[in-house]
Amino acid sequence: RLITTPRGYGPALVFNFSVAPFDNVLVRQAMAYAIDRDQSALLTNGLGAHGTIYLSGALDSVTPNLLSAETLDSLNRYEFNLDTAASLMEQAGYTRNADGKWADASGATINVEYTFPADFADFSAAARDATAQLNEFGFDISERALPWQEAAEAIRVSDFQLSVWSWGAGSPFGYQNFNSPVRRWTTALAEGQTGLMLDIRNFEYNGEVIDLNDLILNVSAGLDTAVQQERADFLATLLNSQMLYIPLNEMSSVEPLNEASIAGA
Repeated sequence: RLITTPRGYGPALVFNFSVAPFDNVLVRQAMAYAIDRDQSALLTNGLGAHGTIYLSGALDSVTPNLLSAETLDSLNRYEFNLDTAASLMEQAGYTRNADGKWADASGATINVEYTFPADFADFSAAARDATAQLNEFGFDISERALPWQEAAEAIRVSDFQLSVWSWGAGSPFGYQNFNSPVRRWTTALAEGQTGLMLDIRNFEYNGEVIDLNDLILNVSAGLDTAVQQERADFLATLLNSQMLYIPLNEMSSVEPLNEASIAGA
């Protein structure tokens, strides 16, 4: 018998927000629609992964317990849809050129580099599949494989355009889930490291400037579960709409159990 247990993380596509067009929320949303996350899961870890469903900022296995039913129902699930992705690209000011590549008004294509850890078989597979899917959609992405230590350092010092790293956490609490990668690669860094190049302490959302760092830090604070749920609802709605990273899939372990020898699992 195969026993499936959650690992508490998965690969996420992360952006350098100083690199155009990833500073445009419409482009980030288009990319979420343009990647088949079920395919991503299969190529990341075979049957030991599933394409992300909720895109709430917390793992699918945790999200229903963190959020209200109303918020859960309201989340955009970004189900694979190339027509919707194309419409968003057009709203962002892009048109397909003669080669089928998305180009801005100056004719420049989205010619960027996707950095990934070569020695992480799961994350490198997720990155290469995302590259292939986005290029099929009309981007012009090249790959740069690095040893995992260098790939992580490249994110810390902003020496990347697109990259892949983990999201979520093996925890029932909102803080640990929402922390990575948004806070982990912005404010939870050594002095002088700029990470995702995103100022989450002064984040513009719905016409206001909010401290997203503080919201993440305090989402699980206190003992009032109703207040915790209200905070988590707000964060999930924000992350779902702003698409600050694309949670490609959630991984699990699939372990064989010989029930002739061990019973009761």
